[in-house]
Amino acid sequence: MKKYVILIFILISTNCFSQKMYIKEVKVSQDLIYPLVIMDDAKLKEKANKLNNLILKTYLGINVTLNSIKDALLKEQSDAKTEPYSYLEFLSYNVIFNNNELFTFDINSFWYVKGTENETKQYNINVSTGELILMQQAFTENLHNLIDKKVKIEFQKRITQSITKLKNKGNWNEMYKEDLQNYKIETMLLDFRITENGVNFIYDNQLFSHGDMDCRPNELYFFSWQEIKSVIKKDSPINSVIN
Repeated sequence: MKKYVILIFILISTNCFSQKMYIKEVKVSQDLIYPLVIMDDAKLKEKANKLNNLILKTYLGINVTLNSIKDALLKEQSDAKTEPYSYLEFLSYNVIFNNNELFTFDINSFWYVKGTENETKQYNINVSTGELILMQQAFTENLHNLIDKKVKIEFQKRITQSITKLKNKGNWNEMYKEDLQNYKIETMLLDFRITENGVNFIYDNQLFSHGDMDCRPNELYFFSWQEIKSVIKKDSPINSVIN
Protein backbone atom coordinates (compact mmCIF):
# COMPACT_ATOMS: atom_id res chain seq x y z
CA MET A 1 0.00 0.00 0.00
CA LYS A 2 2.80 2.42 0.87
CA LYS A 3 4.43 1.92 -2.54
CA TYR A 4 1.23 2.96 -4.34
CA VAL A 5 0.86 6.07 -2.19
CA ILE A 6 4.45 7.11 -2.92
CA LEU A 7 3.99 6.51 -6.67
CA ILE A 8 0.78 8.57 -6.79
CA PHE A 9 2.46 11.42 -4.91
CA ILE A 10 5.38 11.45 -7.36
CA LEU A 11 3.03 11.57 -10.36
CA ILE A 12 0.97 14.41 -8.88
CA SER A 13 4.07 16.37 -7.93
CA THR A 14 5.57 16.02 -11.40
CA ASN A 15 2.35 17.20 -13.03
CA CYS A 16 1.97 20.20 -10.70
CA PHE A 17 5.41 21.57 -11.39
CA SER A 18 5.66 20.89 -15.15
CA GLN A 19 5.41 24.07 -17.20
CA LYS A 20 4.43 24.29 -20.85
CA MET A 21 5.91 27.77 -21.11
CA TYR A 22 8.71 29.38 -19.12
CA ILE A 23 11.50 31.95 -19.33
CA LYS A 24 15.12 31.28 -20.22
CA GLU A 25 17.41 34.11 -19.16
CA VAL A 26 19.95 35.67 -21.47
CA LYS A 27 22.22 37.20 -18.84
CA VAL A 28 24.75 39.74 -20.05
CA SER A 29 25.40 41.27 -16.62
CA GLN A 30 23.64 41.81 -13.29
CA ASP A 31 21.90 44.83 -14.82
CA LEU A 32 21.05 43.34 -18.20
CA ILE A 33 18.90 40.20 -18.17
CA TYR A 34 16.75 39.47 -21.20
CA PRO A 35 13.87 36.93 -21.09
CA LEU A 36 13.41 34.37 -23.87
CA VAL A 37 10.06 32.59 -24.01
CA ILE A 38 10.52 28.81 -24.15
CA MET A 39 7.75 26.34 -25.02
CA ASP A 40 7.96 22.63 -24.19
CA ASP A 41 5.77 21.63 -27.15
CA ALA A 42 8.15 21.02 -30.06
CA LYS A 43 5.28 21.72 -32.48
CA LEU A 44 5.12 25.30 -31.22
CA LYS A 45 8.87 25.98 -31.38
CA GLU A 46 8.50 27.98 -34.58
CA LYS A 47 5.73 30.11 -33.03
CA ALA A 48 7.85 30.66 -29.93
CA ASN A 49 10.71 31.90 -32.12
CA LYS A 50 8.31 34.19 -33.97
CA LEU A 51 7.03 35.54 -30.66
CA ASN A 52 10.55 36.13 -29.33
CA ASN A 53 11.53 37.92 -32.53
CA LEU A 54 8.47 40.16 -32.24
CA ILE A 55 9.33 41.06 -28.64
CA LEU A 56 12.98 41.62 -29.55
CA LYS A 57 12.06 44.18 -32.18
CA THR A 58 10.16 46.09 -29.54
CA TYR A 59 13.32 46.70 -27.54
CA LEU A 60 16.43 46.25 -29.59
CA GLY A 61 15.54 47.04 -33.20
CA ILE A 62 14.68 45.16 -36.36
CA ASN A 63 18.22 43.88 -37.04
CA VAL A 64 18.50 41.89 -33.80
CA THR A 65 18.06 38.11 -34.03
CA LEU A 66 17.75 35.43 -31.36
CA ASN A 67 21.42 34.59 -31.93
CA SER A 68 22.64 38.16 -31.53
CA ILE A 69 20.84 39.24 -28.35
CA LYS A 70 23.96 39.31 -26.17
CA ASP A 71 25.93 41.31 -28.71
CA ALA A 72 23.06 43.77 -29.11
CA LEU A 73 22.70 44.25 -25.35
CA LEU A 74 26.45 44.71 -24.93
CA LYS A 75 26.42 47.34 -27.66
CA GLU A 76 23.52 49.19 -26.05
CA GLN A 77 25.40 49.19 -22.73
CA SER A 78 28.74 50.18 -24.28
CA ASP A 79 27.07 53.15 -25.96
CA ALA A 80 27.36 54.81 -22.55
CA LYS A 81 31.03 55.40 -23.37
CA THR A 82 30.61 56.65 -26.94
CA GLU A 83 27.12 58.18 -26.67
CA PRO A 84 26.75 59.27 -23.03
CA TYR A 85 23.27 60.71 -23.61
CA SER A 86 21.68 57.58 -25.07
CA TYR A 87 22.19 54.04 -23.78
CA LEU A 88 20.50 51.10 -22.09
CA GLU A 89 21.12 51.22 -18.35
CA PHE A 90 19.01 48.36 -16.97
CA LEU A 91 16.89 45.47 -18.29
CA SER A 92 14.92 42.85 -16.36
CA TYR A 93 11.67 40.89 -16.45
CA ASN A 94 8.93 39.68 -14.13
CA VAL A 95 6.62 36.68 -14.58
CA ILE A 96 3.17 37.79 -13.41
CA PHE A 97 1.01 34.76 -14.08
CA ASN A 98 1.36 31.21 -15.45
CA ASN A 99 -1.35 28.56 -15.28
CA ASN A 100 -0.14 26.54 -18.30
CA GLU A 101 -2.93 28.08 -20.40
CA LEU A 102 -2.05 31.75 -20.00
CA PHE A 103 1.40 33.21 -19.48
CA THR A 104 1.90 36.84 -18.52
CA PHE A 105 5.18 38.65 -18.03
CA ASP A 106 6.61 42.11 -18.42
CA ILE A 107 9.97 43.55 -19.45
CA ASN A 108 11.33 46.53 -17.54
CA SER A 109 14.01 48.77 -18.99
CA PHE A 110 15.76 51.98 -18.05
CA TRP A 111 17.08 53.96 -20.99
CA TYR A 112 19.33 56.91 -20.34
CA VAL A 113 18.26 59.48 -22.92
CA LYS A 114 19.27 62.84 -21.46
CA GLY A 115 17.83 61.54 -18.21
CA THR A 116 16.64 58.09 -17.13
CA GLU A 117 13.46 56.87 -18.83
CA ASN A 118 11.63 53.91 -17.34
CA GLU A 119 9.66 51.66 -19.72
CA THR A 120 7.57 48.58 -18.94
CA LYS A 121 5.85 46.51 -21.59
CA GLN A 122 3.27 43.79 -20.93
CA TYR A 123 2.97 40.44 -22.70
CA ASN A 124 -0.09 38.21 -22.27
CA ILE A 125 0.35 34.93 -24.15
CA ASN A 126 -2.04 32.14 -25.11
CA VAL A 127 0.10 29.08 -24.28
CA SER A 128 -1.82 26.70 -26.58
CA THR A 129 -1.13 28.87 -29.65
CA GLY A 130 2.07 30.68 -28.65
CA GLU A 131 0.49 33.99 -29.65
CA LEU A 132 -0.01 37.30 -27.88
CA ILE A 133 -3.52 37.96 -26.58
CA LEU A 134 -4.80 41.27 -27.95
CA MET A 135 -7.30 43.41 -26.08
CA GLN A 136 -9.92 43.18 -28.85
CA GLN A 137 -9.62 39.39 -28.84
CA ALA A 138 -10.16 39.09 -25.11
CA PHE A 139 -12.88 41.66 -24.39
CA THR A 140 -16.16 42.83 -25.91
CA GLU A 141 -16.83 46.38 -27.15
CA ASN A 142 -18.39 47.19 -23.76
CA LEU A 143 -14.98 47.03 -22.07
CA HIS A 144 -14.34 50.77 -22.31
CA ASN A 145 -17.77 51.67 -20.88
CA LEU A 146 -17.16 49.41 -17.89
CA ILE A 147 -13.64 50.48 -16.98
CA ASP A 148 -14.04 54.16 -17.95
CA LYS A 149 -16.87 54.53 -15.45
CA LYS A 150 -14.63 53.51 -12.53
CA VAL A 151 -11.60 55.40 -13.79
CA LYS A 152 -13.51 58.61 -14.52
CA ILE A 153 -15.08 58.71 -11.06
CA GLU A 154 -11.62 58.59 -9.50
CA PHE A 155 -10.29 61.05 -12.08
CA GLN A 156 -13.08 63.57 -11.38
CA LYS A 157 -12.28 63.46 -7.65
CA ARG A 158 -8.70 64.41 -8.45
CA ILE A 159 -9.83 67.23 -10.72
CA THR A 160 -12.05 68.67 -7.96
CA GLN A 161 -9.18 68.47 -5.46
CA SER A 162 -6.81 70.04 -7.98
CA ILE A 163 -9.16 72.97 -8.68
CA THR A 164 -9.51 73.62 -4.95
CA LYS A 165 -5.75 73.51 -4.44
CA LEU A 166 -5.00 75.83 -7.35
CA LYS A 167 -7.66 78.33 -6.22
CA ASN A 168 -6.26 78.33 -2.68
CA LYS A 169 -2.81 79.09 -4.06
CA GLY A 170 -4.15 81.79 -6.36
CA ASN A 171 -2.99 79.89 -9.44
CA TRP A 172 -6.41 79.07 -10.89
CA ASN A 173 -7.31 79.95 -14.47
CA GLU A 174 -10.88 79.40 -15.73
CA MET A 175 -9.47 77.89 -18.92
CA TYR A 176 -8.24 74.94 -16.86
CA LYS A 177 -11.81 73.90 -16.01
CA GLU A 178 -12.87 73.26 -19.58
CA ASP A 179 -9.61 71.43 -20.34
CA LEU A 180 -10.00 69.16 -17.32
CA GLN A 181 -13.69 68.39 -17.70
CA ASN A 182 -13.46 67.62 -21.41
CA TYR A 183 -10.40 65.42 -21.12
CA LYS A 184 -10.97 62.02 -22.75
CA ILE A 185 -9.32 59.55 -20.41
CA GLU A 186 -10.21 56.59 -22.66
CA THR A 187 -7.57 57.77 -25.15
CA MET A 188 -4.93 57.03 -22.52
CA LEU A 189 -5.61 53.27 -22.21
CA LEU A 190 -2.41 51.50 -23.25
CA ASP A 191 -2.48 47.84 -22.31
CA PHE A 192 -3.68 45.18 -19.89
CA ARG A 193 -2.04 42.65 -17.59
CA ILE A 194 -3.62 39.34 -16.59
CA THR A 195 -3.10 38.31 -12.97
CA GLU A 196 -4.42 35.50 -10.79
CA ASN A 197 -7.09 37.71 -9.22
CA GLY A 198 -8.11 39.95 -12.11
CA VAL A 199 -6.89 42.35 -14.77
CA ASN A 200 -4.77 45.48 -14.48
CA PHE A 201 -5.49 48.12 -17.12
CA ILE A 202 -2.54 50.36 -17.84
CA TYR A 203 -2.92 54.04 -18.71
CA ASP A 204 -0.37 56.42 -20.19
CA ASN A 205 -0.80 59.32 -17.81
CA GLN A 206 2.13 61.12 -19.45
CA LEU A 207 -0.39 62.13 -22.13
CA PHE A 208 -2.11 64.24 -19.51
CA SER A 209 -0.34 67.55 -19.99
CA HIS A 210 -2.18 69.76 -17.53
CA GLY A 211 0.12 71.80 -15.30
CA ASP A 212 -1.09 70.33 -12.02
CA MET A 213 0.24 66.78 -12.08
CA ASP A 214 -1.60 65.85 -8.87
CA CYS A 215 -4.78 65.33 -10.87
CA ARG A 216 -3.25 62.90 -13.34
CA PRO A 217 -5.03 59.54 -13.43
CA ASN A 218 -3.19 56.53 -12.09
CA GLU A 219 -1.02 54.45 -14.40
CA LEU A 220 -2.72 51.25 -13.21
CA TYR A 221 -6.35 50.37 -12.46
CA PHE A 222 -7.22 46.92 -11.14
CA PHE A 223 -10.49 45.06 -11.86
CA SER A 224 -11.31 41.75 -10.19
CA TRP A 225 -12.61 38.84 -12.28
CA GLN A 226 -16.02 39.46 -10.74
CA GLU A 227 -15.96 43.08 -11.94
CA ILE A 228 -14.70 42.33 -15.45
CA LYS A 229 -16.26 38.96 -16.37
CA SER A 230 -19.33 40.53 -18.06
CA VAL A 231 -17.13 41.97 -20.84
CA ILE A 232 -14.93 38.92 -21.47
CA LYS A 233 -15.75 37.28 -24.79
CA LYS A 234 -17.12 33.72 -24.65
CA ASP A 235 -14.29 32.43 -26.84
CA SER A 236 -11.64 34.55 -25.09
CA PRO A 237 -8.50 32.62 -24.05
CA ILE A 238 -8.59 34.30 -20.65
CA ASN A 239 -11.79 32.43 -19.74
CA SER A 240 -9.55 29.62 -18.49
CA VAL A 241 -8.68 31.74 -15.47
CA ILE A 242 -12.23 32.30 -14.26
CA ASN A 243 -13.88 29.01 -15.29
